[in-house]
Amino acid sequence: MNSYDPGQKLHSITKVLEMFVNVPVYEFPTKLPKSLCDEINDYYVNNVDPRPGLLGDKGDSRTDLDSRNVKVRWCQQDDWVGPFIYQYISQANEHLWQYDITGIYYNNLHHLEYEPGMFHTWHVDSTGLDYTAYVPPSSNTIAPLYKEYVRKLSFTLQLSDEEDYTGGDMEFEIPSNKETLDIRSAGKERGTLAIFDPRTRHRITPVESGKRNALVGWVVGPRWK
Repeated sequence: MNSYDPGQKLHSITKVLEMFVNVPVYEFPTKLPKSLCDEINDYYVNNVDPRPGLLGDKGDSRTDLDSRNVKVRWCQQDDWVGPFIYQYISQANEHLWQYDITGIYYNNLHHLEYEPGMFHTWHVDSTGLDYTAYVPPSSNTIAPLYKEYVRKLSFTLQLSDEEDYTGGDMEFEIPSNKETLDIRSAGKERGTLAIFDPRTRHRITPVESGKRNALVGWVVGPRWK
């Protein structure tokens, strides 16, 4: 008869908890059906004209093509995609970060289409110090509100099958235990939702063939205290 060892159970719990400590990137295997991923993709492609996203909003003289080359489609302010995706993000935040978040501001949710040669170089989505004030919940109008918001989580939903293209890897710089940075690639399975701290450096390597479609956005909340 095996004796009960409470130390063994504690060790197992500790190992599980270690998986959730200082997690900069979390991949949610949503198992979204192909038809739904296609529906999200078609919604943007058929309803929104692509346009470049300019990076010169803070006095930066660089053009968009210096750091990224991608077709961008900003979502409609009252569309259904943001609230749908937010359910997954809310679960991940509750289990991992437990940040004080308000929601997805729909003007920040957009569709990216990468064709051969298109890319996005190393960057962060937020420094943690930048903030803005939005008219909630579904407006892109900047207003001098008393409550200011910062990006607290970034996310990318994979809309293409990994067989649809080559290259186009989403890579993250992850601190290791050896005080060095490791490069980690996000999964390419259709429906994979990568959620991460917007202060994490990441990039999209150049697409070599085919086409990569993804949905990208940020979850905001009150300023860090």
